[in-house]
Amino acid sequence: MKKIITSIAAIAVAASVFAVDFSARVYMTGNLAEGTIGWDGAESSVSGPKVNATDQKDADALVMSVSTDNAGANFQFWYNYDGSGSANLVVRSTSLWFKPIDMLKVTVGDLSVSTYKEQIDWWKVPTGVAAGGFWAQWNFSSYATVDGPGINVELTPIDGLLISVGMAPGADTNLFTKDTYGNYGALVQYTIMENVTAAVSWSDEGKDETKILAIGGSYGNEFSTPLYAFLNARLRFEKDGDATKMKAVVLDNYVTYNFGFLKLQGRFPVIIRTSGEESDPSYMHFGVKASMPLDGGFTPYVYVWNDSPVKFNSDIAKELDTYIKAGSAINVGACAIDLAFQLEFNDMDADGQAKIGWSIPFEARVSF
Repeated sequence: MKKIITSIAAIAVAASVFAVDFSARVYMTGNLAEGTIGWDGAESSVSGPKVNATDQKDADALVMSVSTDNAGANFQFWYNYDGSGSANLVVRSTSLWFKPIDMLKVTVGDLSVSTYKEQIDWWKVPTGVAAGGFWAQWNFSSYATVDGPGINVELTPIDGLLISVGMAPGADTNLFTKDTYGNYGALVQYTIMENVTAAVSWSDEGKDETKILAIGGSYGNEFSTPLYAFLNARLRFEKDGDATKMKAVVLDNYVTYNFGFLKLQGRFPVIIRTSGEESDPSYMHFGVKASMPLDGGFTPYVYVWNDSPVKFNSDIAKELDTYIKAGSAINVGACAIDLAFQLEFNDMDADGQAKIGWSIPFEARVSF
């Protein structure tokens, strides 16, 4: 940890000397208290407070970046827990970029290239995997072309047009060998008119691996227009015997409307599995959030979402696994705090008795 702190200080000093933009942020989550409320004879429990002892893959513990007009670098760290309650701050990703000319940007290192990102749970991108693999593919997969160590080239030949091509075979492997090839992808995104865009992307994880073709469009601007929405159709292809077949169509979507005093956000991605088998059902996810910015840096909100796939061929009431979270974002100078009360429904104890999980989660982020 001392080495990391020393490195941060050295980078900050160098940035001030050489007129380089430097930014960093530190992030931490935890629970002030948590437990369960018994239902139909189920046992109740209470525990806390604690800092979350889980790998923070949805938001990094420490992020640093430095940049000039034509070059920059990014460093991301997260907590890696060893199971005994101890945590190590380990490198998640590093990357650097440079611009040989204004219209050309080259990025080397850990890549994550995306087109349309919503702003509720931006790291949760449905890729069309079967419902049984929901967690493995739903979380931490926000990419359109490539994800992992490699090289990416972005070209902006004219205003409004972005062309991106990337290769991410991994840190110690080649993209092409005699019998196989590694991860590559490409995207084209174009601003058709003010606040209207269209995009096509292709992601190929390698020979005999998953391939995804995405076609999407958006209207508005997330931060400067009252209405913003996108629809991104992702066609997932998987190996099936000797052939590669389309196994799913994902209708990823997001809409937000800002009334001025109230901001509404919603997301209802639908995953249509094409096998037609009862063991491979189609499913969906949902998330709805309402927030109200107030004077003094307070933004109360209510957020409702499900954390498991809602399968279409089963009793939907039993699949919801619904969470309700009510709290407030609090800004105090460079520090952003999120404090809430959260309920989880459709939880079961070891004896199959229904119970309600509850917690008082907090998040804290300091930027400098």
